[in-house]
Amino acid sequence: MAEDDLIAALTMAVKEEVVENYLYNRRLTLTQIEDIDERARLVKKLEQNLVNGFARIYGLLLKKRYLPVLLNILGLDEAPFYDRCSKRPGFPRIGLIRVWSLTARGKYKKLLFKSYEWLCQAGTQFDAAYQDLKKDCAAVNYNIRKFRADFDILCIMSFLKGMDIAELEKKYFLGENFDAKEIGSLERSMYIRDIKWEAIDLTPPPDLPPPDQVKESIEHLADRIFAENPGKIKKILK
Repeated sequence: MAEDDLIAALTMAVKEEVVENYLYNRRLTLTQIEDIDERARLVKKLEQNLVNGFARIYGLLLKKRYLPVLLNILGLDEAPFYDRCSKRPGFPRIGLIRVWSLTARGKYKKLLFKSYEWLCQAGTQFDAAYQDLKKDCAAVNYNIRKFRADFDILCIMSFLKGMDIAELEKKYFLGENFDAKEIGSLERSMYIRDIKWEAIDLTPPPDLPPPDQVKESIEHLADRIFAENPGKIKKILK
């Protein structure tokens, strides 16, 4: 009898250790997922800054017919975020960057180039955060798959049913009136799925050339736009 009690005690100790290990790793995994969710919200704000930068550039072009010229200067096949920019309330109204020049032409040239410099800075910040988030998302997904491989959910549920664990934990995992018919839904609720990168819904950042590399071309474009639309430009510079 004493031997049976010893075996039962050892069995329960092993089960408790397995469950504690499961709960610890589950909390750790869920914390990692929450961290990815929080960081994704921050990266979305950086993405919106980049969208704002493109909206400013597109607005300064005044007319869509100048857009292909700008894209050619930047080496881009498509206008990044153009649909999002064009759907913004009040587009193409723009928030201007402070610049100073003796002439309206000079001010416009500086404004267009400074806006591109600002755009590149926003792009660099977004790109760094985007790449870090994507890398860490892959790492967390690896941890999730390892967690699923390391723990058998049905085995854990069986252990939990027979253990005197904290009431809150038991209620969380098994419910107060658990029965065999609920096992399918319970198993699904305990199953931790991979993070879907596509569901985070971030647009890959465009590869923009350094400002110094395209400064002359952007200023030439500004000269052309000003020469063809002096009245409109002077109006937005006021």
